[in-house]
Amino acid sequence: MVEAQGEILAKDITATTAGVSINGSSPTSTEAIVDGVPTIQPVGPAKVLVQQRQDTRDLEALKLQVASAIAQREYTQIIPLLTTLITKQRQLLGETNQEVASRLCDLADWYKLAGDYASAHKLYRQALDLKERALGAEHPSVAAILTHLALIHMDEHSYDQAEAFFKQVLAIDRKLFGSQHPLIANDLQRYAVLLAKTKRFDQAKQMYAEANAIRIKLNQYQLV
Repeated sequence: MVEAQGEILAKDITATTAGVSINGSSPTSTEAIVDGVPTIQPVGPAKVLVQQRQDTRDLEALKLQVASAIAQREYTQIIPLLTTLITKQRQLLGETNQEVASRLCDLADWYKLAGDYASAHKLYRQALDLKERALGAEHPSVAAILTHLALIHMDEHSYDQAEAFFKQVLAIDRKLFGSQHPLIANDLQRYAVLLAKTKRFDQAKQMYAEANAIRIKLNQYQLV
């Protein structure tokens, strides 16, 4: 009889204190019935932590899906998956997060590859705006996106706009890295292609020579 009463009392205490901390602090869980089975459900800060972990797992799963689609050349899936990933990142990380900016650039690359230059332009501009606001106008990541914009304008035969971007990239990289750096050689070579396309062959030849001289000099330094 005493044992039976003790069991009843224990059940009453459990029902009364479910979801309530003994020391009076905020509860960390409550008991719920899921498919007829009693289940402990987190509440308060614990629930937030559980959700954050789930969100992180969801993001990582999406990233793996994107990487898998690229590896398997499932090109029709890459743009939708990247778009979903960016939407999720914006929700969880915020509109101005730098990872969002990087994925916008990735998505722009794929739109460009698909021939949708209008969408690519828009996404590059969005990425550029995020990078400039977060990192300033003179940063390697900003110069990289400006290079993308220069190249897409060159593909569209918008040579004046492309040249303006190439000049801007060179100015940033020279300020950040000096005149003797691999990035400068790459910048000069891209600019030289533009000059050749616009039939400024003497200038193109001079710029190619300058790019090659930098590479030769850097290789010599590596050999010393």
